[in-house]
Amino acid sequence: MPGVVTETTGSCLVVNATVAGPTFDPRMRVPCQVHAVQREYFLSSFSKTAGMALKWFRDKFCQSEIEQGRREGRCAFEIMGERIAEIP
Repeated sequence: MPGVVTETTGSCLVVNATVAGPTFDPRMRVPCQVHAVQREYFLSSFSKTAGMALKWFRDKFCQSEIEQGRREGRCAFEIMGERIAEIP
């Protein structure tokens, strides 16, 4: 469905945006690929360092989440996600 955007952060960061037709970046920064849904396409942007950038952010700015995770036996990233979900 055109307009749907997904983001996945793991070892890499991937952002995909579904579009109704082929869309080409003349500077070749964002590739356009055929979607699994017939007659649709998607733009796919990625970064190879996302997981390490997120880890750096956690280590640098999320000490309270790290400590809470240790106390509760939980992952600091899970706690970070919960806090982010509270932001309007």
